[in-house]
Amino acid sequence: MKTAFDKLQSSQTKIGEALYAQSQADGAADAGAAGAEEAPKEDDDIVDAEVVDDEEDNNGKK
Repeated sequence: MKTAFDKLQSSQTKIGEALYAQSQADGAADAGAAGAEEAPKEDDDIVDAEVVDDEEDNNGKK
């Protein structure tokens, strides 16, 4: 009985390792594809700006 249990446990460990390795490979491929999609294009008109409330500066109040 113990030998059968050891064989079962060993095979389950190997299956778990294979599934883990596959999920890691799939995750790395997905991360690479997502990174490529998120890269901004050179011709995008991106402006970095800050909003300033002039009324608050002039009156010292809201």
